Amino acid sequence: MNNVQMLLNDIEEVKNNWNERSSFNLKGIGKLSVADLDVIEMYAKQYLQTGGSFNGLMPPLGNVAEVLDKYNIKDTQTYSIFG
Repeated sequence: MNNVQMLLNDIEEVKNNWNERSSFNLKGIGKLSVADLDVIEMYAKQYLQTGGSFNGLMPPLGNVAEVLDKYNIKDTQTYSIFG
C-alpha cells in the first residue's frame, strides 16, 4: 500500500505546483489532465478501501492504466461472469 500513498502524494504535489497552462506528468506518463488525475486518485482510494482491488470500478484504461502500472498498483481480484 506504500505505492498507493506515494501516488496520492505525487498527485497532490503536481496539483499544488500546477501553473494552470500545462499538463501533468507522473512517472514518465505525460499529458495528463486534471480529470485524469482525479480518476487516478479515485482508483487509488478504491484500492486502499478494498485492500487491493478496483472492485466496483471498470478496469482502468489508457493513461490512467499506465500510471497505475508504473506505481505497481494492480487489481488483485479476478472477475468472472461465473462467480
